[in-house]
Amino acid sequence: MESPEHKYLKNIAVLWLLNQGCFLADTEVPLSQVGLRRYTELDNKTGVDAVGVELRLRAENGRGEDPDDFDPASLVGSEAGECILRGVEVKVTRGDFRAGFACSGCNYHYLLTPLRLLAPSEVPRGVGLIEYNKHKWSYEQDNAHPDRPYKINGLRVLKHPTYRELPRFQVDGVISQLAQRMLQQTRQRALQDAMQPQNSREKGVEHPTNSKPSPVERS
Repeated sequence: MESPEHKYLKNIAVLWLLNQGCFLADTEVPLSQVGLRRYTELDNKTGVDAVGVELRLRAENGRGEDPDDFDPASLVGSEAGECILRGVEVKVTRGDFRAGFACSGCNYHYLLTPLRLLAPSEVPRGVGLIEYNKHKWSYEQDNAHPDRPYKINGLRVLKHPTYRELPRFQVDGVISQLAQRMLQQTRQRALQDAMQPQNSREKGVEHPTNSKPSPVERS
């Protein structure tokens, strides 16, 4: 059974992913393993605790562009960008860490742990390490930077991950799963919006009907 601490850190992982520029993020997302090579014996899971989808801009030379320094002219004659996946696995005990986690299936993989649970040297090659400090943890809305909507304290990246190429179907599959999770909410909102004119009409607000308009007089 999932511990309260593990569940809480998964939610923090989603917050962190959104602050990295991801436009979609959620928890407990299965990953396709078709055609992927496992990097370590610990790479034994087919799902990730939290995943985010980010649009990475690319210039003609194929180099990823930072959105803050992005020059639209660099994209002339080239693809505007591509979606990449950032996956975060939460580990709250050393035993949980030794049980394994997903190290493939995303372009970037991270571990998120409490303070001093793991040393960077213990983390498999290519996997990043984020440390959560509950004594310094705080966050607030930051409207000045749309790409980083939160001011976060208490999270520190001790080790940066290595970028790994993925087949496009892998990325598209995760995007499809996240979009389908939002589908019910979208359907409900569409129904409410469609009912709005009817509700307004009941309050005495007139709206166009399906009756034929009166003919326009000719001069």
